[in-house]
Amino acid sequence: MEANLDRSGIRPPIATDEAVPQKWLVHLGTVLILLSLTACGGGGGDGNSRPASRDDPFATTFGGDSGADGSEVVGYQTSPGVAVCSSDDIKARVDYDMRDYYLYYDLVPDVALSGVESSEALMGLLRVEPDRYSYVTDDREITQLREEGITEGFGFWSRPNAGDQAVRFREILAGSPAEVAGIQRGDELIAINGQAVREFDDDQLREVVSAPTISLSIRTLEEAPRDVSLTSVEYRWTTAPAASIHTVTSSGLRIGYLTVRRFLSTTEAEIDRQMAWFVEQGVDELVVDFRYNPGGRSRVAQHLASQIAGAAVEGQIYQIGSANDKYTNWNFSSRFEAEPHSLGLTRVVVLATGFSASASEALINGLDPYIDVVVIGSRTEGKPYSSFSETYCDKSINAMSLIRTNADGVDVIGGIEPTCAVNDSWYYPQEDSNNDALFAASIDYLVNERCPAPFAKSTLTNDRSATPFDARAMSPGQVLSEDLIDTL
Repeated sequence: MEANLDRSGIRPPIATDEAVPQKWLVHLGTVLILLSLTACGGGGGDGNSRPASRDDPFATTFGGDSGADGSEVVGYQTSPGVAVCSSDDIKARVDYDMRDYYLYYDLVPDVALSGVESSEALMGLLRVEPDRYSYVTDDREITQLREEGITEGFGFWSRPNAGDQAVRFREILAGSPAEVAGIQRGDELIAINGQAVREFDDDQLREVVSAPTISLSIRTLEEAPRDVSLTSVEYRWTTAPAASIHTVTSSGLRIGYLTVRRFLSTTEAEIDRQMAWFVEQGVDELVVDFRYNPGGRSRVAQHLASQIAGAAVEGQIYQIGSANDKYTNWNFSSRFEAEPHSLGLTRVVVLATGFSASASEALINGLDPYIDVVVIGSRTEGKPYSSFSETYCDKSINAMSLIRTNADGVDVIGGIEPTCAVNDSWYYPQEDSNNDALFAASIDYLVNERCPAPFAKSTLTNDRSATPFDARAMSPGQVLSEDLIDTL
């Protein structure tokens, strides 16, 4: 790449929400994802809660109220002799839901419920291909994450890096203990609790990272190894951290960069702060980083899509949802809306990988009929479904209940192919325009109007002229598993 870049600004510090107190140190399931020494699958399922607004096209309560023809539906009832909220009762409710509003209800296999250990295991047996996403989880856990942005733990992902034998930190979550401790994406993980990380098998890794405190030996580039101690605590996760603007020195082209890691309810305000700053400062192009975004609240993704394209798409169809033939009254189409801080762009560059799924794919797909969406990276997960969270006892039941398309009737089954195929590598920090392969390729594309040659180090510069939004002011913690949430 020939262009030189000046990092012309990151938004100044602003007031953040009050820090979340440390309430408990218990790990909720397998919450720190140490993507160990084996291959890992991309993308995840989604959990949902139905919107309660007057515009909610899903006003019918699942398994109750009225059916598509207006007739009364009895809904689920606990069987005589079965204790309410017992394991048997919850399994029966999961079985009921999967034969009611689930997209593939008529293909659900018969399973002897008594022989299945848990409702979570049952869901895996009842799912019908190509659905790999319906799931059951703890209701409190998912509600805290989705509505309040609160999670718990250490807040890092680690796995072997492509192209070398080291186990590296793929990602450090904003606000987590790992970030507070100064661990960076690309750092090498050498040992855990004094034992070489390569000596652990998967079961041992799950056990060791479930402890409330761990000691890590890590190394940054060629520096000497250092020891870091992390304690799992509850924290507020900043899913859309500091945006930045990069200026191409030869042409003055101003390129905004925005990372959105998950679409939670709290993400909307975070996005608004960054987009308002873009409007204030002025940008010519936008790069949106979805490379590890598995989805979340679709309405938040739609909000961002409306801000990207602006008035030109206002009132146009964003996505279409279709339910099974028993619940055709749930079919809907959602539309782009007038949103504050809109950029009105005719092109957007999206960084994506196999970890990009669901609502992040919906944004790409929803904008595609109207503006030029350039995808740089690798093929996305390919998850076209939406679910609702049906709360029963202390469980959240998430059966995929709709399939989504864009205004042209196109879905994302099979994944979205990139415009420019570039392999992600996490040897260096994200947004390092010299060395982050995906970000550097996006700059190359915008400057040269073509897919870049195979990635090599460039001569870009990243000068910081302002202080970033400080996620470190928030409480530290750990991340929930990535097989969660996509909400309408």
